[in-house]
Amino acid sequence: MQYAFESSEAPESPSRTTTPPDGDSYVKGVSSASEMLYSNVSLIAPTNYSVIICGETGTGKERLANQIHLESKRAHGPFIAVDCGSLSKELAASELFGHEKGAFTGAIQNKTGAFEMADGGTLFLDEIGNLSYDVQAMLLRAIQEKHIRKVGSSNEKPVNTRIIVASNKNLYDLVREQRFREDLFTA
Repeated sequence: MQYAFESSEAPESPSRTTTPPDGDSYVKGVSSASEMLYSNVSLIAPTNYSVIICGETGTGKERLANQIHLESKRAHGPFIAVDCGSLSKELAASELFGHEKGAFTGAIQNKTGAFEMADGGTLFLDEIGNLSYDVQAMLLRAIQEKHIRKVGSSNEKPVNTRIIVASNKNLYDLVREQRFREDLFTA
């Protein structure tokens, strides 16, 4: 099951500076919309639901994902953020799932992927709509089966990772345009 909400804050709304447990200070809105957003975070954080955060660039989607992580039962585990917009089609699978030495030209050593690094914690995939259809299929399998397979390996490894994704694009529109897998959208 997934939970989706939008991250947007009117620039003229009042705010206050807050310091979460990770030590970074940030501006926290105090408008009624902000309070509803933080209430939703408090509801969803203790669950293991996957979360989709939609919002314009610069609205704090990663900060919101981190807040969900910090309020979750996984707060003791790692929070790993991956900018899917910066991943090339060729290297996306390696970045997410890792690879074995010799799996492809340039793979001179084993690599741990983001899923494995986030084991026991939260994996935040920013701009997920930019992933190729092939990588989306691999991502769906990892979410459903809770196992990953490194590029170039025949062995699967179990992972216990909560997934939070974000997009500045409307993923439902991308599904209708067949640029984003519907089964991944509903996973």
